[in-house]
Amino acid sequence: MGIVIGMIIVLGLAGFFAYLTIKSKNSDLFKWVGIALFIAFGLTWVLPYGSMQEGVYYEVGMQRLGLADISSIFYYCVYFCLTTVLFFLAVGGFYGVVSKTESYKALVRKFGNSVHNRPLLTTIILSVLVIVLVSFTGNTYVWILFLPFLASVLLYAKLDKMTVFTTTYGSLLAGVLATTYGTGSLSSFNYYLGTEVNFGLKYRLILALIFTVAYVVFNALHLRKKLQKKLVAEKDVDEFEVEESKNKGKSTLALVLFVFLALFVFLGVFGWSNFKIEIFDKFHTWLTELKVGNDFTIFSYIIGTSALSFGNMEVTSIMALVLCLTVLVGIVNRMSVKEFMDNFGSGFVKMLKPVCLFILAYAAFVTVYITPIVPTIIGWFNGLTKSFNPYLTTIAGIISSFFHADLGYTGYVVSSVINTSYADYSTLVHTLYVSTYGLVQLVLPTSGLLLLGLSYLKLDYKAWFKYVWILALIVLFTILIFATIVRYVI
Repeated sequence: MGIVIGMIIVLGLAGFFAYLTIKSKNSDLFKWVGIALFIAFGLTWVLPYGSMQEGVYYEVGMQRLGLADISSIFYYCVYFCLTTVLFFLAVGGFYGVVSKTESYKALVRKFGNSVHNRPLLTTIILSVLVIVLVSFTGNTYVWILFLPFLASVLLYAKLDKMTVFTTTYGSLLAGVLATTYGTGSLSSFNYYLGTEVNFGLKYRLILALIFTVAYVVFNALHLRKKLQKKLVAEKDVDEFEVEESKNKGKSTLALVLFVFLALFVFLGVFGWSNFKIEIFDKFHTWLTELKVGNDFTIFSYIIGTSALSFGNMEVTSIMALVLCLTVLVGIVNRMSVKEFMDNFGSGFVKMLKPVCLFILAYAAFVTVYITPIVPTIIGWFNGLTKSFNPYLTTIAGIISSFFHADLGYTGYVVSSVINTSYADYSTLVHTLYVSTYGLVQLVLPTSGLLLLGLSYLKLDYKAWFKYVWILALIVLFTILIFATIVRYVI
């Protein structure tokens, strides 16, 4: 009886939210998150939960979630992403302050005019740059710091907002798809599998190159079509819009600020240890142990005990720098305390809706975290064949990534399967799970970064899916062809 009720809940609520989404004339993002959440919620009424141990699935029983569990779901949503959310809000406050300065406005105008003269070449370069940075560095979220600036530049250059999205937030997600050394999720995935960052790197590099070329070419064709029709950006898209002005102004201070930020973030999150570069770790140790007198380690007290060396920094370290620089910008530009707080608060508020959607994207993950039904799904796929089947593994990877906001948790769930049942094909299985996670993050509405970017640029999910579905099929077929070659040909 419970299974029947669960199926009714899944189909009924999903259909209801889908109907609202179709009828929506404004942002449909909350409705799509609602569909994903209620699918996950309803499946707890249909599927038993269990765990994978030494490659074998062990069923525990049913644990259906009810109304009283909703508060727990949203509590854990905030719990899992609180640090990241605070960083996003700090970024909003930073732009609320810096966007009011004449130097920043002059910088946006200067770069915007340059992009307007060479839109196709510039967007290709920017897109490749973002993809490579995300692919090779250890933290995806920190690069959000620069995307509002790039969005303002591209919108000032009168590019359509889909091109702006694909060049900024879309490229960030493409970097996750084209993961090589980077992303914190890959580190967590490797931790549970007991593998190093170089594991499967050759496969990931090949796919990363293909995915990057496909993504950039696809977007370039879109922009070329828009330029031929001479379509321009819509109004009221940029949260930190810079108006046109005949007063050129000096952009030096803003340029220095962003160059410093870019260098600091790159040095902070690039995995230097992956390339046996230890100079930053040694310098950090020397600096924090430097004593004045007998035992007064002055620099360790100044920078704090939580400070990490370049290459090991987390979002918290970057957030601390952003907040300090925000205050410094206010002081240099002689903002009053009230003016500073108003500007910071304005930027903070503008990030609230994108941040709320980012949090809600975790709801489906938390649901299957409380009632772990994904091992049941993985166990079912695992039992369909006696030998390793790359196509079933690809489907399992897509399903698990749809529910799991973090690839690391997928690693926790499937590690025993990969290390036992699929030990002879562990490199390929590792690659399939990483690639399908990137595909889901780029396309489906349980991707927090996708919802964050769409909300920021006021794009509907329907518009994004209509744009990206062909590219998604290209990526999926590439994964399947690659898996076929590795499994059955090589």
